Amino acid sequence: MSSAPPNIAQPSADAAFSYSREMPRTLERVQLPVIAINPENAPTDVASLEHYGVQVIFMPGVGHFLMMEDPQRFNSLLGTAIGRLNRE
Repeated sequence: MSSAPPNIAQPSADAAFSYSREMPRTLERVQLPVIAINPENAPTDVASLEHYGVQVIFMPGVGHFLMMEDPQRFNSLLGTAIGRLNRE
């Protein structure tokens, strides 16, 4: 990520840091079930996510790149999430 050219990195960083303000409007428009697989290393506002219909699955012991840090466990949780969606 740090090797991206500035003309790509800067707009990407700006979008990443400003998207949280857009998230509530986006979640209101989503007409599909949403499941978030989140690490426990940072706070997650579960109540707010549930308000918008988002289910949360936590994956302890990993950081931001959970799918890269422990792919086997992430894939297992992803399978759990897909199973939940298939039952809905």
